[in-house]
Amino acid sequence: MERQLNILELEINSFMENLNWMLGSHRGEYVAFRGNNHTDFYESEGDCIKEAYKKWGNVPFLARQISKDYITFGKYGRLLDMFNLAA
Repeated sequence: MERQLNILELEINSFMENLNWMLGSHRGEYVAFRGNNHTDFYESEGDCIKEAYKKWGNVPFLARQISKDYITFGKYGRLLDMFNLAA
């Protein structure tokens, strides 16, 4: 389980490292990360996830909408804000 959490943290960090340039031309679209690799960009979350499964198979990956919320609220987005956990 710890290894899976480390991989998820790597994927979240990879998303965050790429967020600024992705916001420039892909704001509102969806992308999936597995490790440091990412899919193309998609208009719908469903298409993104479908293509991620085609690319990597039935393995864990991170799929997110490209949003400035991750800059405003941090790498976990609005999740912490929703549960009143933001500092």
